[in-house]
Amino acid sequence: MVFGLVGALTWWRWQSAGDAAGRRRAFALIGVLLAARLGFGLLAETGQGWVAEIAAFGFGFALAALVGPGGWAQVRARLRHR
Repeated sequence: MVFGLVGALTWWRWQSAGDAAGRRRAFALIGVLLAARLGFGLLAETGQGWVAEIAAFGFGFALAALVGPGGWAQVRARLRHR
């Protein structure tokens, strides 16, 4: 769940950033979390749990894009434009 919330936060920070550097910085939190997860996984854990965390991040990012302010209207406009 945490990675889903981080995905939504990343989308929000990415949308509010004005320049390319700000948009890259929006992804800094997920980069730090994935690096920490990798380090922890190498030391103490085995398995494929990291796949679910990356999927949760992607789902949170996509869901925030849909339910955020004006998100659904933008999706409809893009679909109608095609």
